[in-house]
Amino acid sequence: MFARVRRPAAPAALAQSSGSSGASGVPGIAPNSLVNPSIEITGFSGTPPNLCATPIGSHSITTLWTSSLPADSDSDSFDVVVPGFGDVSAYVESNVGYGSPATNVAASYGVNQSMLSTAYTVAANTTITYRITTYPNNTRTGPGSFVSEMDFNCTTGAVLARRNFVPNAAVAAQVPVGGPLVGGALVLALAGLGMAVLRRRRT
Repeated sequence: MFARVRRPAAPAALAQSSGSSGASGVPGIAPNSLVNPSIEITGFSGTPPNLCATPIGSHSITTLWTSSLPADSDSDSFDVVVPGFGDVSAYVESNVGYGSPATNVAASYGVNQSMLSTAYTVAANTTITYRITTYPNNTRTGPGSFVSEMDFNCTTGAVLARRNFVPNAAVAAQVPVGGPLVGGALVLALAGLGMAVLRRRRT
């Protein structure tokens, strides 16, 4: 597909984690490696063009890809959320197209004007959100397996925030910095707190 640019990174980059901040003052987020399949937005590939009005120039965002599903067994949708206009993108794919199996493999996701369904113009420095939803099927049905969002300044391209969500889990969004180990420690701590509360109730 002409709108998508998929270029696997050099081997040294494949092991990188997304647990670092996307920009100054932006809290880090844990890798997507435990969610299958999942596309995580990690930033822009280079400096993007001014994105405060359509038509927008072609550019790419960097991603991390995790999946063990067979080919053609996944899909994704790309949303562009603009204040005052809502979701101005209608781009969907019935097959993500990245290689599998893969765990946190660095790649890129091409963005261009043809992916947008609505024209928009906003003031300089407005915050716009890119969102990618990954599905564990090729029909984009159900709540999806992973949602990744990135807020950015439409004038400078500065990344303001990044968020990951797992729609199938009630409290799985915003995994703590440090990845699965920290998340596991948090789960154990919460479990210990629950046991302590139960002991108090029984005494």
